Amino acid sequence: NSISFVLNELIENTAKYSNTPQTAVRVRVLLLERTILLEVSNSVTAALADEFLATMREVLSANTEELYLRKLEANLEKTRSDSGLGVVTLINDYQVALGFKFEKTGADVCRITVQANMNCEEA
Repeated sequence: NSISFVLNELIENTAKYSNTPQTAVRVRVLLLERTILLEVSNSVTAALADEFLATMREVLSANTEELYLRKLEANLEKTRSDSGLGVVTLINDYQVALGFKFEKTGADVCRITVQANMNCEEA
């Protein structure tokens, strides 16, 4: 089921990248006429928020099919798992439209909210 895959990917990322004492992850699921809205948010350090923003800018500005292949090859060469490959998969394979919100919540803490919109017919 595509909804469970997308939601799992979003939750997995928030759990993997929550690196502050405020480890709570918020999850929201809404059905809006023909759209399913999945939203997750978590707190990260400002440095990690900057890295995430740079990765998402790359993902959203690139040809995602070519980017998928480049990131897959890069993942084979390194041990880090923060490539953005999961997000590219959501866009390519599940036609997910993504939105992001960054809120400074402390001196070095940022809350990131990721919103994924899916067409009900494709879900």
